Amino acid sequence: MDSNCIAVGSRGSIFEQAVHHLVLEDYVQAVEAAAARRDRLTAQIEAMLPDWTLAPVAAALQTMRGMAVVNAATLIAELGDLSRFANPRQLMAYLGLVPSEHSSGAASNAAASPRPATAPPVDC
Repeated sequence: MDSNCIAVGSRGSIFEQAVHHLVLEDYVQAVEAAAARRDRLTAQIEAMLPDWTLAPVAAALQTMRGMAVVNAATLIAELGDLSRFANPRQLMAYLGLVPSEHSSGAASNAAASPRPATAPPVDC
């Protein structure tokens, strides 16, 4: 390795070419900017949430593991008032989580599954 081609980054990383250092620094700045944007948006959502009519629903969702304020607010903002669904099955169907079959004709073949196709051996 030629000593003229070594670039030492501000984070202590060593690169053979200076351009690699520049690319890394650009990536780091992009990640830092995204984190700052996320933090700004989270603070704005948290500030607006108490005045929202659906805030109690968002607060209830946050009691579930992995459901933070942004996730809960986004989910409720997308779904709206959950009382419009008569039962959980309707909500799951709205979300596309309930399997269903729509076919014409009298017979239903929902229980049958096609046999898996076998692929021919591949020469390596």
